[in-house]
Amino acid sequence: MEQTPKANIRVDYQKCKPDQCSNDGACPAAEVCPVKALRQEEKNDFPFLHPSKFCRGCQVCAEKCPLQAIEKL
Repeated sequence: MEQTPKANIRVDYQKCKPDQCSNDGACPAAEVCPVKALRQEEKNDFPFLHPSKFCRGCQVCAEKCPLQAIEKL
């Protein structure tokens, strides 16, 4: 039986401040996720790992986060 892949990142919500990441409240890390596993529903909302998508482990989001709130696992 195939195992569900685990996310290779996590969001540190103590560091995450969407209103400070960009001029318009858009999460730069969520914008670059190629599979949209990391998503932001509305501007200035916290990004979250979307349960119906699987993180591929590319960690592009962690590199793009200006506040270093995306942690590599």
